[in-house]
Amino acid sequence: MRRSGWVTGVTVIQSLLGFTLLGGTIYLLVLARSPEIVNDKDGAEAAHGLRIAAGLCAPLALMYFASVYGLWKDQRWGWWLGFSLNLAAAGTLVYSVIDDGWSHSDATDITLPVVFLVLLALFVIPAVRRHCLGDSKQEAVTIEGKQA
Repeated sequence: MRRSGWVTGVTVIQSLLGFTLLGGTIYLLVLARSPEIVNDKDGAEAAHGLRIAAGLCAPLALMYFASVYGLWKDQRWGWWLGFSLNLAAAGTLVYSVIDDGWSHSDATDITLPVVFLVLLALFVIPAVRRHCLGDSKQEAVTIEGKQA
């Protein structure tokens, strides 16, 4: 089956999210060792908190890369993993905006949930969903080189 541009786009966006999380993990680890943090009076606690945050980001980056691999190899689990990760991220971010209250939200608080909601919408576009989930109604069966 020929790969749609939509599927390639979703895969590229997923990989960008994975690289962003990986870069954030590396940044947090470097920041935890920086002289400004280490030499602060509460530096040990701050560095520990940064290492914990990096420890939370690293597995998420690996899950995003696993999703990218599954999407690239046209595996059903890749679609489900990517959809689930983005659904969890969107749900968490939307809840955060609602919990803080609309009056306390600014453009940056609203932009990130919208990005993940748009990505969820891209996952359920019929072309992407059919390609990744293998919808049998849309696949042509070939018998002896002719389409049935």
